[in-house]
Amino acid sequence: MDPLTNTPVHQLPIGSTSTSAEPTVASLSEVIKRELSNNGELSKKSTSLSDEQETLIHLPEHDLSKPRIVPGMARTGKTLVICEKLKQLDRNGQLTDNTKALYICFSDHMVEQVRMWLLHHEVSVSCLELTNYEAAADIQEFYKNQEIMKKSVIEQGFKFVFFDQAEDLGIEELTLICQELESSSEIGIMGHYWILFDVFQSKTNIHKIEMIGEKRPRLLWNGKMINEKRFEAAKNSGHVWPLKTVFGSTESIFTHIKEKHLIPNLENVNCTDNKGTAVKFEMVTSVDDTQVSISQLICQTVLPTAKSIFDKQILPGHTALLFDDDVMDIAFSMEKENLENFKSHLDAQMEPLFDNNHKTITPKATQDIKESILNESATNYFVGAASSLKGLTVKAVIYLSFSSNRRPKEITRTSSYYQAISRASCEAHVLDLHLNEKMESSLNIPEPAIVSGLDPEVYDALARSYKLGQETRGPVVRR
Repeated sequence: MDPLTNTPVHQLPIGSTSTSAEPTVASLSEVIKRELSNNGELSKKSTSLSDEQETLIHLPEHDLSKPRIVPGMARTGKTLVICEKLKQLDRNGQLTDNTKALYICFSDHMVEQVRMWLLHHEVSVSCLELTNYEAAADIQEFYKNQEIMKKSVIEQGFKFVFFDQAEDLGIEELTLICQELESSSEIGIMGHYWILFDVFQSKTNIHKIEMIGEKRPRLLWNGKMINEKRFEAAKNSGHVWPLKTVFGSTESIFTHIKEKHLIPNLENVNCTDNKGTAVKFEMVTSVDDTQVSISQLICQTVLPTAKSIFDKQILPGHTALLFDDDVMDIAFSMEKENLENFKSHLDAQMEPLFDNNHKTITPKATQDIKESILNESATNYFVGAASSLKGLTVKAVIYLSFSSNRRPKEITRTSSYYQAISRASCEAHVLDLHLNEKMESSLNIPEPAIVSGLDPEVYDALARSYKLGQETRGPVVRR
């Protein structure tokens, strides 16, 4: 499957018997060669662009001192529109040794994903550099320093600059970029310079749903967003080009994001007419048994859902089990050995569900993206933090979060919740695991500070009403 456009790849079904000595698993390079030889390019449907994307791609060149700001929620095609622009530049002969393109992001797997998309579409990469911002010492802070911009970017022959995943700079830096648009002087060099981001996927700024009020409690969406005044000024001056059409996912997933208020202000965002299956939400209470480890508890919670996905012939390479980053800290202490033990336990529990005299393919857990999602493996599904898959697409997602009485007022971490289910192109499952006091103690979750006026029963009722979709009032938004 093309990681950006979700083109399907046909592989050996789960639970089927292989007639060869080894399972038939197509590598990504083999998939690309086959697609190119069969079709020449992806179908019109899989490469069609929204009106906003088409407009952005065909905008004229501009002074490189003033970037075009391109905000968009997950699944609006921010990376895809960059790739289509690069394809256009290549087809028009505009990529040369003296007019090169620079793609910048915050993850190695995004670099690889864009490279493979360009190869898939026969775009030359000889005059293109793809880099992880965090590993590129020479361009640090180029976006707010014209001297670095001139020396490390423009003087190196880069005329086309695309800064993807810029939310990971932090909300304060994005506000500064908008502010600088008002005062920065032009440098007289024309080209294309885009800064694309989704502030709600920032790894540096966490947002959540909390409870406020004592007598009349309400939901509160608490997180950081770009300074509204600065953003509106940039928008009014013609520098902001938002992407507002969600595709490559389903209307049901988009509706779930909207109804759960995972991100605010979605009134102006549209979704494709692909309905899809409803997001399945389940509240699970941990058993009162000190002999059950956290790994065993998680396995017991996720196995039935994982089995139901694989029974639909959705391949493991198209599936991900994702956690809140905080859950990873609590459950596995971020120690590789603990996570490896969990994956081994998960594999051991999964095997009896599929094994039939060793003639069937049994799904295996891996934390390696290249061994699962990027490589379309027939046997490996991804297990890890939701933030680690940012920018990638999988058909099915299982998202597991923890609820704890030791987190007063906090109802859910919307950051990871949003990141996780927005990765799914077909179906998403949300498992909310409520930890009892014994499990909280065993995990060394600290006792909460006393919160004045907090009525536990009122909190529990509001939290349950929100999670079950029964809370009709939207949250107050705190920027």
